[in-house]
Amino acid sequence: MTRRPRLNPVQPEAVLLLAASLGAPDALGERQTTYQEGPTVLATVTPISAEQAVRAGLTQGVTRLRVRLAAGQFIAPGDRLRLRGGDWNVVTADVRVSYTVAIVEEVP
Repeated sequence: MTRRPRLNPVQPEAVLLLAASLGAPDALGERQTTYQEGPTVLATVTPISAEQAVRAGLTQGVTRLRVRLAAGQFIAPGDRLRLRGGDWNVVTADVRVSYTVAIVEEVP
């Protein structure tokens, strides 16, 4: 029994983790969010279809990706990732024992 080759294998990409941190409140009480660079890791990045976005309860007007990180990489909604030449905001994050999956949307 031979194994069939995959037509479009997904190759891992370099992803820079950016952790959100709130600054001191200004005169109006607003806190400025800054992003501190974390480690660069390899992650599997795949696009999300419009149907998958609707099932997840997300709007369809924004480009979204599913990012699968290795175990031990902790991210939370509100953090950002830098990949494919831009910054991406983490919408949802699901941390498992062996991996972390996040849905990210492009920051305009």
